[in-house]
Amino acid sequence: MNVRNPLDITPMAGEKVYVDAARIMLESKEIDALIVGIVPLTAALKTVPEEFSAPDSLTQLLPELARGTDKPIIVVVDSGPMYDPYAEAIRLAGIPILRSADQAVRSLGRYLCHRASGAR
Repeated sequence: MNVRNPLDITPMAGEKVYVDAARIMLESKEIDALIVGIVPLTAALKTVPEEFSAPDSLTQLLPELARGTDKPIIVVVDSGPMYDPYAEAIRLAGIPILRSADQAVRSLGRYLCHRASGAR
Protein backbone atom coordinates (compact mmCIF):
# COMPACT_ATOMS: atom_id res chain seq x y z
CA MET A 1 0.00 0.00 0.00
CA ASN A 2 1.18 3.50 -0.86
CA VAL A 3 -0.36 6.80 -1.92
CA ARG A 4 -0.71 5.50 -5.46
CA ASN A 5 -2.30 2.23 -4.37
CA PRO A 6 -4.61 2.73 -1.39
CA LEU A 7 -5.74 -0.14 0.75
CA ASP A 8 -9.05 -1.40 -0.63
CA ILE A 9 -10.98 -3.55 1.84
CA THR A 10 -14.49 -3.10 0.52
CA PRO A 11 -17.05 -4.60 0.07
CA MET A 12 -16.17 -7.75 1.97
CA ALA A 13 -14.92 -6.19 5.20
CA GLY A 14 -16.90 -5.58 8.34
CA GLU A 15 -16.46 -2.87 10.95
CA LYS A 16 -13.64 -4.62 12.81
CA VAL A 17 -11.49 -4.83 9.67
CA TYR A 18 -12.07 -1.12 8.92
CA VAL A 19 -11.16 -0.05 12.45
CA ASP A 20 -8.16 -2.37 12.75
CA ALA A 21 -6.79 -1.18 9.38
CA ALA A 22 -7.40 2.47 10.28
CA ARG A 23 -5.71 2.04 13.66
CA ILE A 24 -2.63 0.44 12.09
CA MET A 25 -2.38 3.23 9.52
CA LEU A 26 -2.81 5.94 12.15
CA GLU A 27 -0.01 4.39 14.20
CA SER A 28 2.36 4.56 11.21
CA LYS A 29 4.87 7.41 11.16
CA GLU A 30 4.63 7.45 7.35
CA ILE A 31 0.94 8.37 7.35
CA ASP A 32 -0.10 11.95 8.14
CA ALA A 33 -3.87 11.70 7.62
CA LEU A 34 -6.53 9.16 6.82
CA ILE A 35 -9.50 9.01 4.48
CA VAL A 36 -11.87 6.17 5.30
CA GLY A 37 -14.02 5.43 2.28
CA ILE A 38 -17.13 3.49 3.22
CA VAL A 39 -19.19 1.72 0.58
CA PRO A 40 -22.44 1.21 2.48
CA LEU A 41 -24.08 -0.97 -0.17
CA THR A 42 -22.69 -4.11 1.45
CA ALA A 43 -24.41 -6.28 4.01
CA ALA A 44 -21.04 -6.58 5.79
CA LEU A 45 -21.50 -3.13 7.41
CA LYS A 46 -24.13 -1.74 9.74
CA THR A 47 -25.32 1.18 7.60
CA VAL A 48 -29.08 1.37 8.08
CA PRO A 49 -30.66 3.26 11.01
CA GLU A 50 -31.74 0.18 12.93
CA GLU A 51 -28.12 -1.11 12.83
CA PHE A 52 -25.72 1.83 12.92
CA SER A 53 -26.39 2.80 16.53
CA ALA A 54 -24.91 -0.55 17.65
CA PRO A 55 -21.70 -0.21 19.70
CA ASP A 56 -19.74 -2.12 17.04
CA SER A 57 -20.87 0.12 14.16
CA LEU A 58 -18.44 2.46 12.41
CA THR A 59 -20.64 5.37 13.54
CA GLN A 60 -19.54 4.50 17.08
CA LEU A 61 -16.03 3.09 16.51
CA LEU A 62 -14.55 5.74 14.19
CA PRO A 63 -15.16 8.68 16.58
CA GLU A 64 -13.51 6.70 19.35
CA LEU A 65 -10.53 6.06 17.09
CA ALA A 66 -10.36 9.73 16.08
CA ARG A 67 -10.26 10.84 19.71
CA GLY A 68 -7.11 8.76 20.17
CA THR A 69 -5.04 10.50 17.49
CA ASP A 70 -3.97 13.97 16.45
CA LYS A 71 -3.98 12.95 12.77
CA PRO A 72 -6.92 14.14 10.69
CA ILE A 73 -9.53 11.58 9.70
CA ILE A 74 -12.14 12.16 7.01
CA VAL A 75 -14.88 9.70 6.11
CA VAL A 76 -16.37 9.33 2.65
CA VAL A 77 -19.78 7.78 2.06
CA ASP A 78 -20.02 8.02 -1.71
CA SER A 79 -23.56 6.68 -2.06
CA GLY A 80 -27.06 7.95 -2.65
CA PRO A 81 -29.67 9.56 -0.40
CA MET A 82 -30.62 6.22 1.18
CA TYR A 83 -27.41 6.58 3.22
CA ASP A 84 -27.93 10.20 4.28
CA PRO A 85 -28.90 9.12 7.84
CA TYR A 86 -25.71 7.05 8.08
CA ALA A 87 -23.55 9.94 6.89
CA GLU A 88 -25.34 12.30 9.26
CA ALA A 89 -24.73 9.95 12.21
CA ILE A 90 -21.00 9.99 11.46
CA ARG A 91 -21.00 13.79 11.14
CA LEU A 92 -22.89 14.22 14.42
CA ALA A 93 -20.30 12.00 16.09
CA GLY A 94 -17.67 14.60 15.19
CA ILE A 95 -16.03 13.09 12.12
CA PRO A 96 -15.78 15.24 8.99
CA ILE A 97 -17.68 13.45 6.24
CA LEU A 98 -17.90 14.08 2.54
CA ARG A 99 -20.08 12.39 -0.02
CA SER A 100 -17.48 12.30 -2.79
CA ALA A 101 -14.04 10.67 -2.70
CA ASP A 102 -12.67 13.29 -5.10
CA GLN A 103 -13.89 16.10 -2.86
CA ALA A 104 -12.40 14.39 0.21
CA VAL A 105 -8.97 14.06 -1.38
CA ARG A 106 -8.99 17.70 -2.54
CA SER A 107 -10.23 18.98 0.82
CA LEU A 108 -7.77 16.97 2.87
CA GLY A 109 -4.92 17.99 0.57
CA ARG A 110 -5.79 21.66 1.00
CA TYR A 111 -6.04 21.26 4.75
CA LEU A 112 -2.67 19.49 5.00
CA CYS A 113 -0.99 22.14 2.80
CA HIS A 114 -2.48 24.90 4.95
CA ARG A 115 -1.41 23.18 8.15
CA ALA A 116 2.11 22.64 6.81
CA SER A 117 2.46 26.28 5.73
CA GLY A 118 1.39 27.45 9.18
CA ALA A 119 4.05 25.31 10.82
CA ARG A 120 6.89 27.13 9.02
